[in-house]
Amino acid sequence: LDYHFRSLFLKEYLNNQPQIAYSQNAIGMVLADMGDYTRALDFYISAMAIRKKYNQMLDLANVYANIGKVMMKLSRPEEAIDYLEKALEVYVSTNNEYGQSLVLNQMAELHVSGNQIPIALEKLHKAENIALKLKNNSVLHYNYKLQKEIYKRLKDSEKALYYAENASSLKDSLFTERSNYEIQELQ
Repeated sequence: LDYHFRSLFLKEYLNNQPQIAYSQNAIGMVLADMGDYTRALDFYISAMAIRKKYNQMLDLANVYANIGKVMMKLSRPEEAIDYLEKALEVYVSTNNEYGQSLVLNQMAELHVSGNQIPIALEKLHKAENIALKLKNNSVLHYNYKLQKEIYKRLKDSEKALYYAENASSLKDSLFTERSNYEIQELQ
């Protein structure tokens, strides 16, 4: 966090607005990971203003999604869904399928917590199709874990087991990919 603040200070000194927004978003992410959601939100909102000013749509969508996540943590579901929908709208308009799959998963998680299971499943199926198309195992892993939880809640043990097995398989695959990457880096 200290290095992010140092970087922000330097970017402010240079008055590089897009880079200031980058650092603010990064600081927000670290603060959110630390559970300091209110401070994270302050940095995200500042980054959002800069991204809007410079019309940096994909970066803006990323900030919207981050604000949506924080709103979920702050138990503000209506605001969370608003920001996630804004992010999804940008990702759809720019044909960014990866971003779409991430936000659809986040929206589904929000709908699960609100016990809106049919809407959650609709979002998860869309995200799953995109992730399969892109061969994105990390998005699929998260998606399958959510679907497992839904079917467990619905007492559909067959589907819950199916998604649990798929999530476990993907977790192993992700671990193997990461290990292979680290070995290649060492060589």
